[in-house]
This record gives sequence, C-alpha cells and structure tokens, in this order.
Amino acid sequence: MKSQIMLFISIMLLVATLAPVRAVPILEGRSDDPKTVQSALNSTGGKAGSIAGMNATRGNISQSIDVMSIGQYKLTYYEQVLSKSEQIVANVSQFGINTSAMGSVISGARSGVLKPLQSALDSGDSIRVTNELKTKCLFNGTSYSYHYGSKMDLETMKAVTAKIERIVTIAGYGTEIKEVKTHLDNAEKAIDNVGTRSYTPEEAKYISTELMDASVTLAEVIQSMNEKAGY
Repeated sequence: MKSQIMLFISIMLLVATLAPVRAVPILEGRSDDPKTVQSALNSTGGKAGSIAGMNATRGNISQSIDVMSIGQYKLTYYEQVLSKSEQIVANVSQFGINTSAMGSVISGARSGVLKPLQSALDSGDSIRVTNELKTKCLFNGTSYSYHYGSKMDLETMKAVTAKIERIVTIAGYGTEIKEVKTHLDNAEKAIDNVGTRSYTPEEAKYISTELMDASVTLAEVIQSMNEKAGY
C-alpha cells in the first residue's frame, strides 16, 4: 500500500510540474504567433494567394506559401497539441484524479477552434480559411483566443490539488495547499474575466505568474511528501 501511495504521488508530481513548461508566455507565445501568421495574412489584405516571408514558430515555413497550406499546417499542429493533452488525461485518470474539467477544455478547443478551421479547409474556400486564421486561435493573439495553455494548466493543477488536498493537509502542508488554491483561484478569475479576447501584456504576466507560483508550490509539497517517505 505504501509503495502504491508513493507511486501515485510521484505521478502527480510529474503532472504538477508540467505547468511551467506550458505557461502563458512560453507555450502561448510560441504557438499562435500573431507576428507571423496574422501579420502575414494582414499584409495580403485578407486575400487568398501567396504570403511571402512568413516564418512560422514551429516548422520551416519561410518561403511564399498559400493560405490553404498555412491553414492545414496550423490544424495539424493543433491536433498534435490536443493529442498530447489527451494522453496526459488518460494517464492521470488511472490514478483516480477527476479529469472531467480537463476534458472539457479539450472539447471546447475542438468545437471552438479546430472544427471551424477544418470546415473552412474542407470547403476549399481560401477566403474562409484566411478569416479563420486571422480571427481565431487556440492560444493567444486573435479576436477569438481560446487560451488553451492557461486553461489546461489551471484545470490540471486544480484536479491534482483536489485529489491530494486531504492527505497533504493531514501531513502538515495545509498552509501550502491553501496557497496553491489561492493562486489558482486568482488565475481562474483573471482567465474568466478575459474570456476569448487577447490578453493584454499585464494580464498575460499576471496569469502566468499565478499559474507558475501554484505549480512551484504544488510540486514542492509533493516532493516533500516523497522525501519524508524515503523516495
């Protein structure tokens, strides 16, 4: 039983430490880069055709390229992001963590961003694809920004915290877990306030800091639990 508990805690440590890697300025800034995709599209006046000088953040798209190819590139990348998240959800759920909210973030991303882009691509209408690329994104930087990174960070840490709160409080980490919950509450209120518009620089910094602080404290608590048990 003891080894099972420690294995469980170790898995949660892995999940908890994912957040700094996926925090707002890191993952969101890299994935939907308005200085590349959106600015390039704006330079064409929203018309179909080739877009010169586009340097995508991920991949080697640096030459003239048509709107349909950009749309397919982004859709493929988005699918990869969601696929990785689904793997995390599947792994975490095996340890009794409630992942329903994490699943809701993923399904919301599909319905709000991926499906409309897929539909535009299927239509073969480059104007529709251009409009999707200019106005919607999975992360941050367009008029409809889903803020996937911060939402997944938030719900992942909320799920882990809910699962371990009782045991770590009994172990003497009640103050720390309350601190984690405060940071997560602050981040959640800020994310809800933003909705689907783009973050201001101040909002991005605030949300990133709250999520990072929650993640660091949560990871430290779980690590301490492991060390006390001799792991």
